Amino acid sequence: IDGDSMETDAITGFVDGENHKVPVIIGSNANETGLWYMGGSPYPIQIAGLSPAFSQYVPVNTSEKYEGFVRQLFGSAADKVLSFYPADTPIESGLRMSTDSVYTVTAQIIAEAMANRGEDVR
Repeated sequence: IDGDSMETDAITGFVDGENHKVPVIIGSNANETGLWYMGGSPYPIQIAGLSPAFSQYVPVNTSEKYEGFVRQLFGSAADKVLSFYPADTPIESGLRMSTDSVYTVTAQIIAEAMANRGEDVR
């Protein structure tokens, strides 16, 4: 972001309507973060894993550690999160959570912002 070729980051640009007005196909793949996660990333939410508050749960490779990680990160919303990403499959759930938090949610934010302005999004 240099103020000349890009005035803002891409997501903010889409949300604020600064994107080019062209049809967009947007989405993400299942297991989008598989290379990171299966390649050795010890936690499903990258930034949270760097905090000392999560060190007791890293690597998040057992049901107990996974559930502790989710409860520490999401607090009172943890039960709802665990209903989507259950602790009985910590590696699979962690991979899905990682993919959703990095790619799927971003795609949904952009698509919703564009659709709300009447832009062609598929």
